[in-house]
Amino acid sequence: MLEDEVAYCQQLIKIIEAESGVCALPKIKEPLNLLKETVTNDLENLWISEDQDAMVGHKSVDSSFFGYKTHIEMIEERIIKAAVVTIRNQMDQCRNISY
Repeated sequence: MLEDEVAYCQQLIKIIEAESGVCALPKIKEPLNLLKETVTNDLENLWISEDQDAMVGHKSVDSSFFGYKTHIEMIEERIIKAAVVTIRNQMDQCRNISY
């Protein structure tokens, strides 16, 4: 379970940070910062995943996201004229929305 892994990582971070001087070492500092960032992202995704309207979408074959989509309309000068946030995969429906 992701929740168990996150809890383990949080405990590991506390233990490492409690050791004075260890966190300053480059071989520890960089991986520790990456672990902290990963835990933060995982906690955010756990919170977001409780949203029943959000779901996984795909930007490309190798890239995906979880949540909602924002569709924007811009004028030629690249100024945003309108924006619509949709749930799930409603790209086709946005083409019929008048701004």
